[in-house]
Amino acid sequence: EVYIYAIEATQDAQPQFDAAFASALAWTRINFEQSRAIRVVEARWDLVASLVAATSLFVIACGIAALALWMRRRTFAPALQLAHTIERYAAGERSARAAETGAQEFRTIAHQFNDMASTLEGQRTTQLTFLAGVAHDLRNPLTALTMAVAAIPPDQPLPDEDRVRLLFKRVTRQIGRLDRMIYDLLDASRVESGNLALVVESCDLRETVRSTADLLEPMLLRHELIVSVPDGPVIARCDGARIEQVLANL
Repeated sequence: EVYIYAIEATQDAQPQFDAAFASALAWTRINFEQSRAIRVVEARWDLVASLVAATSLFVIACGIAALALWMRRRTFAPALQLAHTIERYAAGERSARAAETGAQEFRTIAHQFNDMASTLEGQRTTQLTFLAGVAHDLRNPLTALTMAVAAIPPDQPLPDEDRVRLLFKRVTRQIGRLDRMIYDLLDASRVESGNLALVVESCDLRETVRSTADLLEPMLLRHELIVSVPDGPVIARCDGARIEQVLANL
């Protein structure tokens, strides 16, 4: 009886068991579907995250490249160009000038370099003009000395005493003039500034003119130089030697 009762109880509970099992199976299926849906969503989010990360890295890389390009154009290019210009100038290209571009600091440096180069070029031109002028003026006393020496041939009798004394007077005057010109060349400060030192004193311009004519007379083989001066002194405050240079050049 007990056995029969157990079987009947089991039979009576079977529907409830089946219903519970079906419910559990359905719940399991739902959980499985939800898990699969969650995995799909996670996969999608992983893909989105990967795309966002890749895009972010690309944007950052582009930003860094743009920043590097901007810095090259803004900073490095003007610096390299300025350095190259200075190297060209140091190598002897005196016309090299820096482009005043880029940041304000580089424009300022380039402007100062250009001003310095222009100033040095002007000083150099002044120095060359100064040296050319002195070299030109050296020819006159040298020519006078050559003519004075040639007036006393080594294989002929000496001229009369007055003529010899006049020649020695000319030689002495031209040696003094040469000495002063050489001093001008050796004075570094005057060469750098391109200025001649003036010894201003009271001079009789008649003597200045006569001295210049005496210098030029041996050179004028086919010309006659006539000097016309007043009877009285013509006093002027000037550098007599420099005035003689001016008259000789004229």
